[in-house]
Amino acid sequence: MESEQWFSKEQLSRMSVPTMKRVSNLLEDGDYKNAIKLAKRYKMEWSFLRKLMADSTIGLLEYIHVNFKGERDNALKEIISKVWKPAFVSVEGELRQKVSNDLTKRWQSMGVDIHDLDFQQNFSKELLDEITIPKKYETFLEKLEKDDADAKQLCHEVDHEWGIIHDLLVESVAALFTFIGERFGEKEVGKAIEVLTGEGWKESFEQINERDRKSVVLALAATWRAHSTGEVGPEAGSFTVEEDEEKFTFSLDPCGSGQRLVRRGYYDEPAKLGKTKKAHPWSFNRENFPYYCAHCTYMNEILPMKWSGTPVYPLDPPDDFSNPCTWYFYKNAEDAPERFYERYGFDKEKMLNKVKKKITPKSIK
Repeated sequence: MESEQWFSKEQLSRMSVPTMKRVSNLLEDGDYKNAIKLAKRYKMEWSFLRKLMADSTIGLLEYIHVNFKGERDNALKEIISKVWKPAFVSVEGELRQKVSNDLTKRWQSMGVDIHDLDFQQNFSKELLDEITIPKKYETFLEKLEKDDADAKQLCHEVDHEWGIIHDLLVESVAALFTFIGERFGEKEVGKAIEVLTGEGWKESFEQINERDRKSVVLALAATWRAHSTGEVGPEAGSFTVEEDEEKFTFSLDPCGSGQRLVRRGYYDEPAKLGKTKKAHPWSFNRENFPYYCAHCTYMNEILPMKWSGTPVYPLDPPDDFSNPCTWYFYKNAEDAPERFYERYGFDKEKMLNKVKKKITPKSIK
């Protein structure tokens, strides 16, 4: 039976438009009521992603502490020296530089100086949470609700602040995977990705899997708007969404996190982030594949298939990172092609049947 169209072309096109850009357009039109309403959604976009990435940073540091005794401090020292300190040395663009200066001043007012040894000694989940909350958004919303003329200027600063914080967290995770690979071998990277994903993603995955699938499309688009940081910053993220009878196709050009690292030269000197030397199932069976991008295997495919019998967002990473990375979301989860199972040696029918056998009449709503 032919599947109905879930969204119009206009709706699909609007999904990929940065939220603050839409807010800015509403302000230009004098529509403050709808600007406020839309701006309040912006927090939901970045808050989920910020927490996920901050938790991943702390989770990796804890993983290193537990599995590689005495190495947590070395790993933390590495991300501070290779990620946090260089982030504020050369910032392109006058507006982004202003926002960068404002961010460091805010941290200093809190007694946080990333160049001070105390930053490393006091680094904790609580501190990371506190300094990675975008504050310009709160100021912007306050001014917007008061019809303050300064809100229009702040509207453009909000994306840059979130973008700087976003990139710090992405690069921290990538640098920690690199630390593990360089010190203990790339097989340990695969183990770390599996453990980290299993601990940090399952609850969110189950919530996603229980939602109406149409709403998941909207949520995924919101996540990619957050990952694309308003299409501002170096090698800014961008994506489009297309719908056909069986699925939605998200073309990320570039992906707002992993692919941007490649295009920004972070796998070259001096950052030199890690890539696989050999092909592994968790690296899409590819050598010379970025450790960071490899987390998509466990997050989108391997673990969701083990948990539910189906992948959540199966994907085709590009052979050439100058081309888009492509994600899919199937209207019926069981329509995901066998090729996504075969890349891990899974049998689709057996995976589906195994999960279905776990369902008892009591668990069926």
